[in-house]
Amino acid sequence: DEALDFVADELARLVQAQRIARLGFWDWRVGEARQTWSEEVYRIFGVAPTDCTPGIDAMLGFVAPEDRENARACFSASCRHTRFRLECRIVRADGEARVILLQGEPEHPGPLAAAPPRLVGTIQDITERKQAEAQLSYLANFDTLTGLPNRYLLQDRVEHAMRQADRNGSRLALLFLDVDRFKTINDSLGHSAGDSLLKSVAERLEAVVRSSDTVARLGGDEFTVLLENIDHGDYAGDVAGKILQAMSRPFRLLDRELPVSASIGIAVYPEDAADTEALLQHADTAMYQAKEQGRAAFHFFTSELNRKAQEKLRLRHALGEALKHGEFRLFYQPQISLQDGRILGVEALLRWFPAGTGPVSPATFIPVLEESGLIVPVGEWVLREACLCLRRWERGGLRIPRVAVNLSGRQFQQNTLLATIAGILQETGLAAERVELEITESILVEHALGSPIIAGLQAMGVGLAIDDFGTGYSSLSYLKRFAVDTLKIDRSFVDDVARRGDDAAITGAIISLARSLDLGVVAEGVETVEQLEFLRCHGCGAIQGYLVSPALSAGDFEDWLRRQGEADGIRYWTGFQVRHPAGNCG
Repeated sequence: DEALDFVADELARLVQAQRIARLGFWDWRVGEARQTWSEEVYRIFGVAPTDCTPGIDAMLGFVAPEDRENARACFSASCRHTRFRLECRIVRADGEARVILLQGEPEHPGPLAAAPPRLVGTIQDITERKQAEAQLSYLANFDTLTGLPNRYLLQDRVEHAMRQADRNGSRLALLFLDVDRFKTINDSLGHSAGDSLLKSVAERLEAVVRSSDTVARLGGDEFTVLLENIDHGDYAGDVAGKILQAMSRPFRLLDRELPVSASIGIAVYPEDAADTEALLQHADTAMYQAKEQGRAAFHFFTSELNRKAQEKLRLRHALGEALKHGEFRLFYQPQISLQDGRILGVEALLRWFPAGTGPVSPATFIPVLEESGLIVPVGEWVLREACLCLRRWERGGLRIPRVAVNLSGRQFQQNTLLATIAGILQETGLAAERVELEITESILVEHALGSPIIAGLQAMGVGLAIDDFGTGYSSLSYLKRFAVDTLKIDRSFVDDVARRGDDAAITGAIISLARSLDLGVVAEGVETVEQLEFLRCHGCGAIQGYLVSPALSAGDFEDWLRRQGEADGIRYWTGFQVRHPAGNCG
């Protein structure tokens, strides 16, 4: 009849719902061997109702041996008026391991019953849920690329290690490692090669340390090594040395052997920091010191490093405000032809005059601009201001053929660099050939390979000079390939050309190289007549330095220009005849 049909339909829906939820029902009259199982319980255990007699022993038989006693204890407790809930592993009839949630509670016939005559409960297959939870836990605590612990898990382990060190009176050390020039490798060989390198680095780090130590990846090319339970910091230095040795072996990427190095900073607890964040920060600070000392090295944190780091943070904040408040100025230093004393151009040099204090040395603030990325907007301001200044002088009857502006590695990495330069030239109305951009040898080698920027600058007509030539590691192939216009001899070679044979030989060789490649050559830091005469006799094209003029503010430089000689609209250094005595170079 309709009532029976309704009940049958509802029962079918219940069975379907249990199947969808992977949820089965069971009940058991205490003292009897048999239980009652729903269809889904049989499916969860992987057996047919005809092949298995439902009962407490049968159910416990599917529970994995390591969880069986806990399950048995739950049933016993439930017999004593207690609900239970247990996650446990089972082994199905086909041998597949699953995870279930087993729940049960006593059913009383009345409030005065002395013992529960019946237990009822459910079994739910939660395998997929547990796998999802495990995956989420893994993603939250481990780096997916290398499989190493990530920053969050590292912090937890450091905090645990600190508590243990406090109890035991021991120490721990944190090594902060950064792969040198990783961005260059990643950009030139591709992200796939970069990922492969990071995985290889992780493997080498794990091979060096003890099994009780933790190697973690913080992100990018930054790794840490946590050394627990050590007696003194020297052990951390020994481990850092082993890591550098392991890193010194070439890495094989894209069927080629690639030399890679790393810089390591070391901080020791409790001497260097009282908490996890400070320990990480101090190890990071020491790592940057290792980079400044030439890379492929390790450095311990010291209080002096901390003072420098705090000063750098203060500088970074102040520099962030300097551009807004107009605290930057450009100073100009002339470049003079050694043939006839003509003023060939000027180099624009950045200076900083913070409000309320004296000027800050460029050697102090320019590295901070680089590291913070502030060099990008500041560099754009420098180029615009230098171009505008040339135009102002020209309108006042003082024409300077060209201006040289330094271009940093960070600027060179900007995809918008060509558009920025083109926009400034159009905005200021200065011809491209009157601008020369100075880059270092390291920028040429690290960033120019595969970059369209050099070709774009050449197509635009902007000149290109290699600054501090001889101090880096460029090669003739780079000079020929990128067709630079000028080599600038570093002042460290010019200082002693008149007294030291090795500096004289290097300087002479650079001049000969430039002439053979039909490049211009400018010697920096010329301060004496003896240096000038050496450079003239060896065919150097131009000089700049205190012998001619120190770097001057725009107003002072304009006054200096007006005091120089002039013929047919060309300006000449009046000191050339005085300081360039007649005589041969024999």
